Amino acid sequence: MKVLFDYQAFALQRYGGVSRYYYEILARFRNDPAMDCKLGALVSGNYYLTLGGNAGKHTYSLTTRAPLADRLASFVSREHCRILLRRQAFDLFHPTYFRPYFLHDLGKKPFVMTIYDMIHELFAADLPSAERAVSDHKRLLAQQAKRIIALSDCTKRDIVRIFGLPEEKIDVVHLANSLPAPGKARKPAGLPERYILFVGNREGYKNFGLFARAVRELLLTDPTLAIVCAGGRPPGAEEQQELTNLGMDHRVHYFSGTDEILASLYANALLFVFPSLYEGFGIPVLEAFSCDCPVVLSNAGPLPEVAGDAAVYCDPKSESSMREQIRRVLNEKTLRMSLITKGRERLQKYSWDLTAEQTKQVYVKALGS
Repeated sequence: MKVLFDYQAFALQRYGGVSRYYYEILARFRNDPAMDCKLGALVSGNYYLTLGGNAGKHTYSLTTRAPLADRLASFVSREHCRILLRRQAFDLFHPTYFRPYFLHDLGKKPFVMTIYDMIHELFAADLPSAERAVSDHKRLLAQQAKRIIALSDCTKRDIVRIFGLPEEKIDVVHLANSLPAPGKARKPAGLPERYILFVGNREGYKNFGLFARAVRELLLTDPTLAIVCAGGRPPGAEEQQELTNLGMDHRVHYFSGTDEILASLYANALLFVFPSLYEGFGIPVLEAFSCDCPVVLSNAGPLPEVAGDAAVYCDPKSESSMREQIRRVLNEKTLRMSLITKGRERLQKYSWDLTAEQTKQVYVKALGS
């Protein structure tokens, strides 16, 4: 089976769940004699393409954002993909994001698309105006795709409800964890001794503002406690001002870097809090499980579907609910140990090998139909 993957996820992200997903399944397909896959990201600044097995890719510096280099790489890779599309030397196409540039060159070849979440539809007001066209593109491609992959049952239900597509067209394929075992991970310099961990972007539906207000009382009553934010953009003026107003600006620390650093942040945290109003899947939940980090999760979206009974849940719109559940995990040793044990067990349900195998079965369906 010859499958062509395009460049988009690797042009849009240097790190992140979407490009990580494609990197992991492509790594498995390389070792599958039934699969012959080509990736159209000819030039990329994506971190994962610097890892083993991708020596043929042209990558450039990851140390700083370089908008001009990113735009040039995106243009070169898009034109390279269009050449590959016109050659028609593949059975199936899998675009990695929602720009419909390929439709004219695809001919009669089928394509499968993955819909990661419905954030652009449910939280349009929180997004920059430049991103609002994504929903129109996503809807267009969803109507024309042979099959659709959703990352959770929750996302599948939202696709059916919002786009009006038949549920028979959509297959649910869960993601997995990629973090290394944290045992040998080096502790980053400047890491507080006692902290609550927040991972990823902090804007809009990620709900960082309410989280900060919820934990303020805990930090004020415990001067040894801090917040550590991993990844995401550097704090903007609005975020800094809100933390200053809360008297917390000196208690919030920001870190970014490799998977090894992220694993260390999970492993050394008192707990991980994921207060998001919505997710497509929630890879950080599995990352926390893999590092024996207790979790407090929003009860919204697919997070209960992913974590099951291995988490404590809060109402993501209630400061008091979030604060009380965080307080419980901080103070109740028996609860913490139970969550760690259940997290290890829950993690066994997910693997990238299973993700790749189920993805291949979707391709078989698409070609068979």
